[in-house]
Amino acid sequence: MAPQQLTPTIAELAQRIEADIRARGIKPGEPYMGTADTARMLGVSTTAANRALQLLAKRHVIIRRQRKGTFVAEPVQAAHGDQLQRVHLLVREDYLRREGLLNDGVVIGMQHELPGVDMQLNFMRAPDADEQVRALVDEALASSVREGFLATRSSLQTQRLLAGSGLPTVLLGSPHPSVATLPWIDRDHYDIGRLLVEHVIQRGAQRILLMQRDRILPGDFELYDGVMDTLAALGFGVDALTVRNLPDDAAAIGAAVESVMRKYEQPTAVIARSRPMADAALEAVEAMGRQLGEDVQITATDVYLGRGSVAPGYPYTQPAIDPETIGRHVGRLFEQASGGSAEGPNHEVIAVRLRLPEV
Repeated sequence: MAPQQLTPTIAELAQRIEADIRARGIKPGEPYMGTADTARMLGVSTTAANRALQLLAKRHVIIRRQRKGTFVAEPVQAAHGDQLQRVHLLVREDYLRREGLLNDGVVIGMQHELPGVDMQLNFMRAPDADEQVRALVDEALASSVREGFLATRSSLQTQRLLAGSGLPTVLLGSPHPSVATLPWIDRDHYDIGRLLVEHVIQRGAQRILLMQRDRILPGDFELYDGVMDTLAALGFGVDALTVRNLPDDAAAIGAAVESVMRKYEQPTAVIARSRPMADAALEAVEAMGRQLGEDVQITATDVYLGRGSVAPGYPYTQPAIDPETIGRHVGRLFEQASGGSAEGPNHEVIAVRLRLPEV
């Protein structure tokens, strides 16, 4: 089989253009090649070359003047975050509406760190979310203002598109293993697994039903590892864990819980990946006439409490810092990314804590 030919990303093409400028000793104010000549030099389409030139214009490496051509720009000292003028908040509508992901506190915290930056909410809709992102990236590259992206629970293709664009991007969630360059912030999913397993085993559970979403992301693997390692440390084998990847559908979730409960007689604990999933499991358990706390325990890993929200009546984990503080941390990552600074780490793992229902 012939080796796969990988298409250079826009960021990589921009780097090659910068290297060409340096190698040829082109000084600020002197002309550089137009789109067609640049495309021939790079061996790519004029569309790809134009996007790379657009990116360099946003970075103030070149200046593009209508009807006059492209020129090497004077070096500028990057300001701290004030170059960024718009941030696109990429989130799936079902996650926002049903689970409360990316609540107001996060946006308020971001705005505190990025005053004057326009925050635009963009709903991503499956199955064409990646194409939506591609269109937004194209628009951002062609825009007259500096734009960036905050991606929540994003797919591998979306993360690659954003990383390849060279535009300031922060992930609210974990990066896929092959996308190592994007700044990110996420909860400690491994510790979530540890905390919940320790809690339910201490209260008599002999079996765990781990209910994951049907769309698996890097954080889900970390959670699974935390669950498995903690079970092993407590003397349980792999047969003590049942995993189900389920759609966002109460009937499907209820049927899965009922199936596992009828198959195994040991006291079972449910670790649900979201509050709607945990609520559906609770309804199924009550419909079966099982005793909550004795026959079965319900827990959740992701519970987002907005203003006026009521905490669930079962144990759950939450970040050790509030949403607004998370938003401030996101804003600082944007300042670092948009200013081109390499100072400090480009990611943050948020500690979590176990919350128990009030008696």
